[in-house]
Amino acid sequence: GFGDHTLVVALGIDAQGHKDVLGVAEGSTENEAVCRRLLADLVDRGLPVERARLFVLDGGKGLRKAVRGIFGDWALVHRCQLHKIRNVVEHLPQSKRAWAKAAMRKAYASDTSEKARRRLLDLARSLAAHPGAVASLKEGLEETLTLLSLGVGGALARTLTTTNPIENLQGTLKR
Repeated sequence: GFGDHTLVVALGIDAQGHKDVLGVAEGSTENEAVCRRLLADLVDRGLPVERARLFVLDGGKGLRKAVRGIFGDWALVHRCQLHKIRNVVEHLPQSKRAWAKAAMRKAYASDTSEKARRRLLDLARSLAAHPGAVASLKEGLEETLTLLSLGVGGALARTLTTTNPIENLQGTLKR
């Protein structure tokens, strides 16, 4: 959100870590048409489609469909781990939220995607009494592990595991 507006932002990060705003569209990441227009504009301005590219998404269904629709199998998708944690814990009673958050953070801090997957599935089994949380945890689980699967670590992983670079940009603009 930006004031009374909801914005979808395409932010590019180059090999040196420099961030560039590539495009902005008013609307929600749940709206495929808005997201498709934003991405199609990037392609129209010269962004190559047939090249492997990492997309870090917030989990909005429209954005996910638009990325797949335009970039197909060239798109490597990583889902924001912070959004996933928030989505899971909102299905839990207050008394279990901190524990579940800590368990998810520990899983995402694993050194391999296999370990992280195992820890997250163990957590899902322990939350069986909360089917909404289990469904939220399992939905898109593999995409929250993309960076681990690719072997991305260190400062680059800290930058790319969440959509924080976009949220930080929006916070700067608000100020």
